[in-house]
Amino acid sequence: MRRQNSSAWQTLQHTLGAIILYGLFWGTKQAAFLGLATPGPVYKGVLSGAPRHQWACRLRSLQRSAVVEVGPAELEASIRGGGAVILDIFAIWCGPCKLLEPALDKLAEQLCDGKFDRDGFPSPQVLRMDSDLHPGKATEMRAEGLPTVIFFNKGVEVGRLEGAVGLRALEDNAARLLGLAELSGGPTGVKLNSMEDVELSVQMEDVVLLGVFGGGQYEQESAALDATLQLLQSQVGDQLISTVDASRLPGLVRSLQLGGLPAVVLFQDGSKVMQLEGVDAATVTADELQEALEAARNGLVS
Repeated sequence: MRRQNSSAWQTLQHTLGAIILYGLFWGTKQAAFLGLATPGPVYKGVLSGAPRHQWACRLRSLQRSAVVEVGPAELEASIRGGGAVILDIFAIWCGPCKLLEPALDKLAEQLCDGKFDRDGFPSPQVLRMDSDLHPGKATEMRAEGLPTVIFFNKGVEVGRLEGAVGLRALEDNAARLLGLAELSGGPTGVKLNSMEDVELSVQMEDVVLLGVFGGGQYEQESAALDATLQLLQSQVGDQLISTVDASRLPGLVRSLQLGGLPAVVLFQDGSKVMQLEGVDAATVTADELQEALEAARNGLVS
């Protein structure tokens, strides 16, 4: 009886072992097929053996950002590659560094579409390096304030920015310093799509004119304001004019303390200095708004 039980137990063990091994084998194959896991040699050849920026853009739909965080060795390899490199030196505890992140993310997404690639050079890269993890390298690169954004082209530094800056400043400097002229798109307004975009635009630009549109009963007057802002943009291409659709962002009207729609709000150094709502916003002229922009730019509005 004991022998029979022992034999039955051994048979059961062997069966369970076979099932487990088969499951592991099949699971690995399925995972590899789906791209969730890859055998060692494939991983080493496809991912480890290639610079991370070459596949970061392809994986951005699975990642939070197309910006790649690097260490000193990866950074030096990217710079020596000779392509356009934009480096953000940051720290996790740094408030201005947090404000810069969305603008860097958007810039990285623009550079991922392939139209900025040049024959014989790696694709443009947007990289980040944590100054707390790599203090020696940060000191070597003379990062005296955070964040520091450094532009490299053909293996050498060609310019830098310090502090939180907006997307427009990043684009303009990349266009001028790295030869990415397509980033200077001319006098086109910026459409904001989230509360974070609105906050970033207001906090990071010296002067911002924000047009707030509404749907439904506000649609006609919003269209009138939109036309005025487009005319204004053609007149003052160097100014930042942003627009946002309040119907897509619940809570925006309350956050901006608006009493009606459409609205046009002028911010100077993050503070609201002018606000027009409803009919007043729909009937304001481009010349009146241009005068207000110039006054804010010259510090004549309080």
